This record gives sequence, structure tokens and C-alpha cells, in this order.
Amino acid sequence: MLAVLVICFFTIMTVWVVKEQGISASYWEHFDLAEVTFDQHGIPTIAAESWEKLIEAQGFVVASERMWQMDLLRRYSSGRLSEWFGAKTLEVDTKHVMEDWASVADRAVSMLPGVERKFCEVYAVGVNRFISEYKGSWGVEYSLMGVEPEKWSCADSILVMMYMAEFLTSSADYEARQSVWRERLSIEWQNFFFPKHHPWSKPMFGSRNRPAAPLPPRWQYLSDVPIDDVLEGAFMQFKHTYFPGSNGWAWSDGKTSFLAGDPHLNRSVPQIWYANRLRVGTDDWVVGASLAGIPGVVIGRNPQIAWTFTNLGEDVDDYLLETVNEDQTEYVAYSDLGKQYWQPIVKKKFEIKVKDEPSKLVEAWFTHRGPMSKRKYLPNENYYSRQWVALNPKLLALPSIRLNRSTNWKEFNEALDHMKVPAQAIVFADTKGQIGFRCSGVGVKRQVSGATPQDALVGEWQGFEDDSRRKRLLFSKKSLAKRSNQIVAANAQIWRDFKGTHRWAPDDRRSRIMAYLSSRRSHDFNSVSELQLDTNSRYHRMMLRWVATKAQSDQGEISAIKTRWLNWDGVATTDEQTFTEAVFVDDLITNLLVARVRNHFLGNVSSELIPEYEHTMRRSWMVKLFSNRYAIKAFGLSASALADYVLSKVASASKSLVPYKQENQWVAQHPFVQSVPVLGKLFRVDAPSQPGFRHLVLAERSRFGPSLRMVWDMQNAQAGRWSFPTGQSGHIRSRHYRDLQPKWHSHQYLPAFGDVGVWKEAGEAP
Repeated sequence: MLAVLVICFFTIMTVWVVKEQGISASYWEHFDLAEVTFDQHGIPTIAAESWEKLIEAQGFVVASERMWQMDLLRRYSSGRLSEWFGAKTLEVDTKHVMEDWASVADRAVSMLPGVERKFCEVYAVGVNRFISEYKGSWGVEYSLMGVEPEKWSCADSILVMMYMAEFLTSSADYEARQSVWRERLSIEWQNFFFPKHHPWSKPMFGSRNRPAAPLPPRWQYLSDVPIDDVLEGAFMQFKHTYFPGSNGWAWSDGKTSFLAGDPHLNRSVPQIWYANRLRVGTDDWVVGASLAGIPGVVIGRNPQIAWTFTNLGEDVDDYLLETVNEDQTEYVAYSDLGKQYWQPIVKKKFEIKVKDEPSKLVEAWFTHRGPMSKRKYLPNENYYSRQWVALNPKLLALPSIRLNRSTNWKEFNEALDHMKVPAQAIVFADTKGQIGFRCSGVGVKRQVSGATPQDALVGEWQGFEDDSRRKRLLFSKKSLAKRSNQIVAANAQIWRDFKGTHRWAPDDRRSRIMAYLSSRRSHDFNSVSELQLDTNSRYHRMMLRWVATKAQSDQGEISAIKTRWLNWDGVATTDEQTFTEAVFVDDLITNLLVARVRNHFLGNVSSELIPEYEHTMRRSWMVKLFSNRYAIKAFGLSASALADYVLSKVASASKSLVPYKQENQWVAQHPFVQSVPVLGKLFRVDAPSQPGFRHLVLAERSRFGPSLRMVWDMQNAQAGRWSFPTGQSGHIRSRHYRDLQPKWHSHQYLPAFGDVGVWKEAGEAP
């Protein structure tokens, strides 16, 4: 009986706490900063008499729905998660404390241009007004943890940006892992196994690349060892490398133009983006997606222009081997005159607070190049500095408001000259019918490639390129009057990179988007949005046709499989069984070939010291295998032997293969789903199956994929459409916590301007 009473009391208290979260709808009728109106999906229109009041109101509104998410992001970056979650987050905290992210953010604020700092600080004023005026209504997470939010500051917005920069630009750990492979391969095998280009690549700038890296010479071919169970047991040395990127494209014929974007990020609940409409006047507004914690709109459109981001992949993160003296107090540096001298290592002590445990005391070391420590997968006796642009406070800026208010190509570029971190590939369109492209960020001046850790005295950057050297392209209305054109950014190679330092993605998505856009003489919303959902895989079709034509076996079930593969159109959704088999075959072949390379070159290295092979351009050498009749011989195999082996495996596994869509089920959930007993289920969102694949235009995976979809008709603002994966609100009691998920997974779009009547209530229209 007592247990029942306890459960009932606990349930009643929980319901009460949940109901008290957020702000009631009636409150906004008397909000003094701005006019705030929510559409049927909980997406706000915020109208104010000035941009200062508008951004202050935005801080208040976003905090009212996402305070706990904002808190989580700033604690992640500043190394303070363990205060809330205990020792299980200590490793993440230690990394960020040892790199002193909090100090970097504080210094960055003092270096912000006046206007940027003003908007950053008024945003914080709005956030803090919500914190102080709505005590206990910040989010049920606070009540369950028994904690309260601290005041928000401009430095916290910088920390949110550093979080995004880490996800989008970190590569030093990847380079350290892959150096274990690179150092043991011959130069020829290293060039082949870690290619700089993709055979389908057509760089936006410069001449077309060579088809692919040449095969290793015959005398370096791997031993002709039969495929057997021994080698099969050596699998699992290949890792699917996700490129944190996006699709973004623009098309125009000079009269009609469209811009579309769907940035790919790790899935999260609440979702990373907060959709909103910000308006000061009829010709002074912006509609788009904001990052919770950063003022303004990141991706969207205003009365004159629209833009979308994809990740550039520029290598701006290196480990540098330092020369340290015996008592570990000094390191070697270069003077302005080019002479070597000893410079003191800066040492700082930090305390990391840990819930329910004693605090952890750490000492961090710094050179002028960055934080210094020993690094995993690199020789344990050595020290390496991390040279990363996001640890340079001079490069951390918040130019979003300036970008939001740009009215033309010139102002757009001037705004992006201030966006140094993270480097992005940005597609542009305007209401005149023009389309354009611009790289943001800073270009690093190097002496040597940063693809692997380097000695500090040669790997140290020589500075940054001038903003005027950042790649840009504009198709004017005059040029488009002669013929329609397109600009496509999908993480593929943008310019020829002779040093191979950039982490380009395979050209699968970009080449498919370009082919689709070129296949029609005109486009409308339906054709553009259809492309965002495209599942055509040129690569998988090529691979299955290669296996089917090279195989000598042709009996029973194998014959039927070959026929089906040869007739497949390459679209994942037209034949789900064949696409499931294609994913299985891709992993099977890759693991087999990677295992043979590992056995040949790393066979004498303890297996626990060998990281998984990962390379974003891995499909480059795979395409080489399927298009060159002799390429497979480099791995000590014949085409027919490999094809017969693959078909036999598919035939025996066909009945047990989990359908790809089912294996590709959405799994992202709120952190409390797993960590909070019983009540965690209240935070759960749906977990449907998904047809997309990481290298398709519809790039869906369980934990990674499109984070939003936008389509802008530049000649008709009201026709703009968007879609989001979960919901606007971070409060589980809100009907907008998960309400957009069914529309997202059924591929439905929402009017970006919401209810037209709501937009016009203030007497203004886009």
C-alpha cells in the first residue's frame, strides 16, 4: 500500500512540475519587448521596432523553449558537464578544460567588433530576463536534476559556436589515427588507399582532376592469398566515415530561381535548430533557422537574398610534435629572425567539479601554437600541440545579424568576410535571379601538408590568407539570360588541392544533384523538393553490376540475384531488397580488401594498436576497382573469385539480412530517455525506419543526417517551404515537442511564413 501511495505522489508531483514548464500562451499578449505570435507548429514571428529589441526578444523566446539545451551546449564546451552528470562525462570535460575553451571564449568577446558584441550582449539580456522572471519554468530537466541555470553571457554564445566548430572542423584526432596506417604503407599504396580526389569530381574552381590515384606498381601487389575464413575473421578494420556536411544548391534561368538546403548534423532531441521569423519592417526581416544560444538567423532568407551552408572540409586542425627540454619547462620556437630558441611552457591548473565525487585537479600545458599534451595513437614519449583555428580568439566572431540584413551580393560578401570559424561553403540566391557561391572562413598558409602530424617547426602555420582570396562565384542576371545555370555544394571537392589536406566527401551527392538539375529545362517547388528526397545511387548500381558480370557462378538462386541486380535502376526505394543487399555487399568487399591491406602492411602490429581504417574519399579507390578490369589484382585477387565469393555470401545471408530501412531506424533521443528510470520514456520521440543512406542526396542515418530542409522560391517569398525533424519546443509537456516528426518522415513541407494571416496581423507582408 505504501509503495502505491509513493508512486501516486511521485506521479502527481511530476505532472505538476511538467505543467509548470515554459510560458503560457496568454503571456505573449503583454510582452513589452516585441510582438510575438506563434503559428500552429509553435514557430514564432517576432516583430520589434529595432534590431536591438528584436534580438533581446529572440534571446527571451528561444530561452523560453530551449534553456536546458542551451545550458547543455555551454557546459559541454566549457568542461562543466560533470557538475551535473558525474564521472561519466569527465573525459569530455577534461579535454575542453585542458584546452581552456572558457578562457578562449572570454577573450573572444573582448575582441568582437562593437556591433557584434552589442547584439551578443542584448541577446544575453533577453535570455537572463527569462531565467529571472520564470523561476522553476526553465525545463523539467532542471527540476529532475535539482539544479538551476546560471546567467547567460555573450561568452556562452561563443561557446555554442565553438561546439559547432568542433563538430565541423576537428580533424587532428582523425589524422593521428590514420597516421598509424599511412606510416606503414608504401608511398604508392598510401596515395591509392588515401586518395586526394574522386573520379567523378568536377571542382568548381580550376581544371578537372585526374580520374584517380594510379594503382600501385605490380611489384607491390598483395600476395595472391585465397579468400577463406581466416581472412574473413580479420574483418572489422573499416569504419564508415561521416562527413559533417550538407546539400546546398541554387538553380536559375534568370527569371525563376530556387535555393535549397539541408545541412547534415548529428541528430538530437531537442533538434539543433530553432525556426523563427524576425521582423523590424516591411523590407527589413529575416526568416530561417537559428542555433539555440546564438543571436540572429544562421540559414534562411530576407526580402532580397537567401543562403544555405555546407561544410567546407578545410583542414584547420593539426597536431604538431614539440621539442621539449629534459625538465619539461621549455619548448623550441622560432624567433622573428628565423632562429630557434627555448620558450617557457605555460602551465595552468584547473579544477573540474564532479557530482557526488571529489573534484578533479588537472594541469594544462600550452605553447604559443596551442594546448600541448600526449596524444592517443602517437608515440607516447612525445608531446604535441593542437593548432586549431577555433582556439584563436581573434577568429571567433558572430556576424549573423550583418548577414541577415545583407541586401545584395556585395553586402553578403562583406558580412562573410567576418565569419572566420567554422569555414563553410555558402550558396546564394537573390530576387534578381542571380545565384552565387562563397567560401567563408580563413585560408591557412602552410609549409607542408597537414594530413598527418608534423614537426612543429615545419608544421606551424605561416598565417592566414586575405579575405579577398576566398573562393567566390556569381552568375549574373545577364549571363543567366543566355542559359540556365546551377551551383551545387555537397561537400565534394571545390578546388584542386595538391597537398591533399582537405577532407572532401565523395562526389556521389554533388554529381547526382548536378545531373538532376541539368535534366530539366525548368524547375518548380515540386521538382526541387523532390531532389532533396532523392535516393538514386550511381555507386551501388555500378558495384552490383560489376559483381553480377564478373561472377562465373550462375546456379539456382545466384542466377536470380544476378538478374535482379542487372535490372536494378539504382534507386533505393524502388527495390528495397536489392538496396539492402547493396549495402551489405559494399561493407563486405571493403572489409575484405581493407583486411588484406592490414595483414600485408601491419601484420606485425598488435591488433589493439591499429585503429579502424577511415577515409572520407575511400569510395574513390572503390570506383577505380569497378571501372578498371585489372585493379582488383592489386589486392591479390581475381575479379571472378571476389564476385563469386560475394554472391555466395549474399545467397546464404539473404533470408537473415535485416531490411536496410529497418536497420536505418531513427535512434536519436533526449539524453534522459536512457539515463532517467521510468520517467525517461516521457522524453521519447518516435523512431521510424528511414530509406536514406549516407552517400545519397537523402543522406539519412540512425544518428546523423539532414537537420532541416528549406526550399526558397526567390520570386515568391510566400512560396518558401521548410521542414524540421522533431519539434520546436524543448518542453515535453508542449504539443510542439515532437509534432513535426510525422511530417518530416512523410516528407511533407510547411509554409516557411506560417499562417499568412498571422504574418499580416502586424500590417506587413514579405
